[in-house]
Amino acid sequence: MRALRHTVTRHPQLEPYVREFLTGAAADVDWSGFATERDFQDYIDAYALPAFMLLTCLLAPDAGTEAYVAGCRSFIAAMQRLDFLDDIAEDLSHGRLGIPHDALARHGLTHRDLAEAGPAARTAFAALVPHQPALVQVGLSASYGLVERVAAPGRPLVRALLTLQELRVRTVRRRGAALLTGGTRPPAVGALGLLAREYRAARSQRLPVRA
Repeated sequence: MRALRHTVTRHPQLEPYVREFLTGAAADVDWSGFATERDFQDYIDAYALPAFMLLTCLLAPDAGTEAYVAGCRSFIAAMQRLDFLDDIAEDLSHGRLGIPHDALARHGLTHRDLAEAGPAARTAFAALVPHQPALVQVGLSASYGLVERVAAPGRPLVRALLTLQELRVRTVRRRGAALLTGGTRPPAVGALGLLAREYRAARSQRLPVRA
């Protein structure tokens, strides 16, 4: 608590997000599923966005904060949707499901169908899978403006976060119905190349040290 108090004192913009995060933490503990897309969006507002802003508020610009937060929300909603799809096998084993039930119903699926994972359910789920990454892609595209909103030293980090999710989208889409038996592995080669590129970009922005 002393460390938290010290950090908030040094960075007062953190305080409201710490309070929102602690208030919304129950939403992450208690969720077992979402009846509708609106319920999923409420979860983003209550928990996922405040959690993400604990980090990204430190990169926020002095002006245009509202647009910056909107971009952060687009990103974390896309990332959370992707996480729920990638983690579906693990979540189902714990009696949870992050894909809204109304999205399942459009493909003739229920939570129970996916838990049992019979042939018909796997076929229907294979048809559903492309729709979720498409929604993720929309959110990622809406958040690319974040790169130019942060100060130059933070841009390599923001680009890396965004591009890594693009790599994950392709990996998840390729796995298709096999997601019901386990999530994807990190796209190691692409991720290492991405991190190396952004590390070089970050180093190039450092000011020379004066003797």
